[in-house]
Amino acid sequence: MKPLTIEELKNLKVGEWVWLTDETGHLGHYVAKADVFIKEDDKTFNFDSLSGSWTRSYSLYGKSWLTYKNKEQAECKGELIELPRIIHPNKLEWFVQYQYQSGVIDFEIFYSLEKAEQKLKELRNIDG
Repeated sequence: MKPLTIEELKNLKVGEWVWLTDETGHLGHYVAKADVFIKEDDKTFNFDSLSGSWTRSYSLYGKSWLTYKNKEQAECKGELIELPRIIHPNKLEWFVQYQYQSGVIDFEIFYSLEKAEQKLKELRNIDG
């Protein structure tokens, strides 16, 4: 998977967790965005984790450090599917695919895009 972009990282809210790695993808750990600090010559991201605080320079992003939405995305070698989602397998049907907390994946079939999008919005609001 692709790492977060600098813009996505900037748009994270304080307290949101991301997976931080070095440029090789090793030495990863979860960190929470603390704030963005602007020095005279550089901007830095500040992160907190259970093991301490971390400061990383904007200018070194992609060179010596990267962030991902989570560890699974950092380690993913192929396509990672995020649920809930809409699948449109033919001209008449839209499937809204989602996952229960138990891990079971299910779907509902809709016969209009509007109804499928409404269901997707409801599922996303329930999840967070």
